[in-house]
Amino acid sequence: MRKIILLSMLLLATFSARAQFLYRLDLNKSTQKAPSYILASHKMGNPKDIAPQWAAIQKVLGEVKDAVWDFSPLSDSLRVVDKSFYLQNGKTLKDVLSADDYAKVNTVLRKYTGYDMTDARTYARYGRMTPHAMAENLDQLIYQKAHPDYNPHDSLNAYVLAMVQEAKLPVEGIWMSFKLAWRWNNESMEKQLGELHDVINDDKARLKFLEWSLDGYRKGLLDETTTETASMACGHKFCKRPGEWVFIYAEKQPTLFVLDAGELGGDWGVFKKLRELGATVTPVQ
Repeated sequence: MRKIILLSMLLLATFSARAQFLYRLDLNKSTQKAPSYILASHKMGNPKDIAPQWAAIQKVLGEVKDAVWDFSPLSDSLRVVDKSFYLQNGKTLKDVLSADDYAKVNTVLRKYTGYDMTDARTYARYGRMTPHAMAENLDQLIYQKAHPDYNPHDSLNAYVLAMVQEAKLPVEGIWMSFKLAWRWNNESMEKQLGELHDVINDDKARLKFLEWSLDGYRKGLLDETTTETASMACGHKFCKRPGEWVFIYAEKQPTLFVLDAGELGGDWGVFKKLRELGATVTPVQ
């Protein structure tokens, strides 16, 4: 705990207090005993991103009864989800991609790792991935090459999880792991290929998109970043559904929700759905 506090003090000195990541959720119902809160996260986020609101987050952890992610960040749950990142029935990435797309994947891999699928270790790692999972992994490689300080294993989500566990709060996921795995296993190949094309057709443009998305997140521009992220990443229906689940969870007890920033703002985001249900969402200063 002492290490976390010392780190937060150092980070607070380097970031503007205007950054906004934490929001208060009031359901405006007489049965609500206490407010819930939503913490905006980002897959490329760094623990230092939330430093400006450290004190507020620590206070919230003392008020809420549990913490809820899109899906549980606990290792047992992640192992279930990870299985959905691989093709079934003995298929390989080469089997489901065109020769041109497979060549582009190899080009991007060589550019950012120095190896391609002809390397046994590279093939063992990526060869059976779904196009969706391959796109996610290439995103990490592309971003990390341009930003060496980025460490996917020391992510913002992992850091927040450590905070929650330090506070001895229960951890849950809106999406049960097996249901999320089922969803990704049944995601259409057309949609998965579209996600992969966004990466392999122009890796430089993809880097600009990732940087734009993260920059918008760090500036608190959720409405601007969600419109593009929602259409590219999760689709309109998926982005509205978490808002309904957030409302249901918040009705039960005060909760800290840790949700992807790409699902929160804009016309299809969680915030708009919550407001349609009668709730109030306000930034925490």
